[in-house]
Amino acid sequence: RKYNTSIILISHDLEIVESICDRALIMQNGNIVETLSIRDAEFDDPVTDYGNRLLDAAYADSSFVEELPADREILVHMKDMSVFYKNRTGGIFSRKYLKQVNYDISLDIMKGDCIGLVGSSGCGKTTLLRMILGLISPDSGDVTLIGSDGKEMPVNADLRKLISYVPQGNTTITGTIAENMRMVKENATDEEITEAL
Repeated sequence: RKYNTSIILISHDLEIVESICDRALIMQNGNIVETLSIRDAEFDDPVTDYGNRLLDAAYADSSFVEELPADREILVHMKDMSVFYKNRTGGIFSRKYLKQVNYDISLDIMKGDCIGLVGSSGCGKTTLLRMILGLISPDSGDVTLIGSDGKEMPVNADLRKLISYVPQGNTTITGTIAENMRMVKENATDEEITEAL
């Protein structure tokens, strides 16, 4: 929050999501089925059956509450975004078919947001993140970044340097930490990097 940085956390662990995030987006079968505000009582009382089952499976009690200003800027805007993957059945000579992964997702990510993206394996969490990173393009709908001047820019590989991706697990990066941080701000001084860490 000190740097007005927006974060999307992908996790199966609601306890981590509740302790860190402002909102939780619950995904099931490629859809965002519920959006819960961590700061409001609604997090303890999901509307959907799936949300209730997730909460029952891993409920956490968070004592961290911080109010955010209501007039924050939108940084990422998704409108009716859908993604299909090409799959094969019955071997390499069978015909291709399309499998829909994300279904008409609409979402705004605000300046300073910390969002938890929750759902079972294969529900479309990583695909949604890949869309925001510009690694894949939507088959329908729009994903745009909104600059400080209000100008909307379609997400693509050229804008990827504006977004930092921190993978889970044992994925490694090449180069030093400083070199990787300078991918975001090429002329960052050693002092700025040290302060950011």
